[in-house]
Amino acid sequence: MIKTKLKTLQAFSTILASVFFAIISIALIEDSSSEMEGSPGEVAFAFFTTFFAIYFPYNLLKKCPKIIFEEDSITIKYLFSTKKYLWSSITDIFFSTREYYAFFKILGRDMESTCIHFDNNEKIILWEEWYSNLPKIRQYIFAKLKVKVRDKQSTVDKSSLMLFKNKVYAGNPWITSNTATVFIPAIFFAIGFRKLHSNSFYLFPLLIIPFLISFFAIGTQMNYFIVNGETLTIKNHFFLWKKRIFNIHDINGFVFESQYRRSNALRILTKEFESEKFAAGSLRDKHWLAFKKDMIAIGIPVRSEILI
Repeated sequence: MIKTKLKTLQAFSTILASVFFAIISIALIEDSSSEMEGSPGEVAFAFFTTFFAIYFPYNLLKKCPKIIFEEDSITIKYLFSTKKYLWSSITDIFFSTREYYAFFKILGRDMESTCIHFDNNEKIILWEEWYSNLPKIRQYIFAKLKVKVRDKQSTVDKSSLMLFKNKVYAGNPWITSNTATVFIPAIFFAIGFRKLHSNSFYLFPLLIIPFLISFFAIGTQMNYFIVNGETLTIKNHFFLWKKRIFNIHDINGFVFESQYRRSNALRILTKEFESEKFAAGSLRDKHWLAFKKDMIAIGIPVRSEILI
């Protein structure tokens, strides 16, 4: 038996947002009560903050319930109900796919997930962004019902790997919107500080602190890729010390992902059912296409969710 676990940071962020709106709502209600009659704007704002305080945790529990995988069945524990499915009723399993994550039913976006389909047309969605132990769950599912897994498997041609000698997939990092976001504001502020008097030294933190925050935040989106023989190396234009190495034979697939207000990313799927994402802001369409062509030639499936 194995149970799903929520990612601590995401769960904490949801609770924090709910508490934040609850505090505002209580303050507005108390203020309106003390004045005997609040303005229409205050009443409306109090209503919306109360709604958000309730909706955030409710939506989390609805979209990401506790799921228990047992020997004969799968049990889903929602907030007010419980559902049970038999393993024998499963028709298809996709360890890596995109499903629509709805917010208020009218807003939402496609997100990476594991999806289990049943013969009654219902499905279980396990969101990659919300569950922390999905690799172990995928291993458990694979051991139980391998024949229902529909994901393409890699069949690496070892001889073709010898053609790759430090092949780099990267664009020019200095002409990207990410780099402009970091350095152009810093340059304008620096020019402005030069015109100040001798006390400009004490204002220096006002420049350097925002710069460092944006540098490290944007830097996480500036990865690029190198294939050399049997290894794939992830490096970073900003963080020169950063290096992550994968053995090509351990990789089961790649996904090109578009991200909300972030750079396109490469998701690496391993044969141990791990899934890791690397945003690559310097890559242009031609780099993504070249990477896709080369990886397919090697024998690793590539699923593209970006327009190239």
